[in-house]
Amino acid sequence: MKVHVESIFDCSTDEAWNHVTTVKLLYYVIYPLAEFRLSFDTTSTIWLEDHTYIGDSYLLGFIPIGKRSIYLQSINPKNYQIQSRENGEIGLKKWDHLLSFKSLPDEKCLYTDTIEIEAGPFTIFYWLFAQIFYHHRHKRWKILIANGFVY
Repeated sequence: MKVHVESIFDCSTDEAWNHVTTVKLLYYVIYPLAEFRLSFDTTSTIWLEDHTYIGDSYLLGFIPIGKRSIYLQSINPKNYQIQSRENGEIGLKKWDHLLSFKSLPDEKCLYTDTIEIEAGPFTIFYWLFAQIFYHHRHKRWKILIANGFVY
């Protein structure tokens, strides 16, 4: 099943890109709906291409739902796109996430999340969660932008 969510942000594509590649942005935009705790200590503050991150996932920050593997297949600053291949948690076989930005007039940008989900009999539940989760992420992005990117 596929989830597609897009929003227009009141910031430039470059400004959005500079934040989306940071680890702290993920933590900010998923809070308090979810939490992802890396299974190892990392000193990196940015996501690295062709790298796999493994961590524990929590619903609402305290309900454990299992381990998630996030493989960052590509981080493309020229096209403003990030492609991840994810899996883990209960029955989740595929959570392929394409995140992209497109420049718009007046220092705005179009932000898009497209997610392909496969989880056998649990697919519909993951699809429903993804609908809520990505709308939440977009809302948190807009709050962050309105606050001048102060986390």
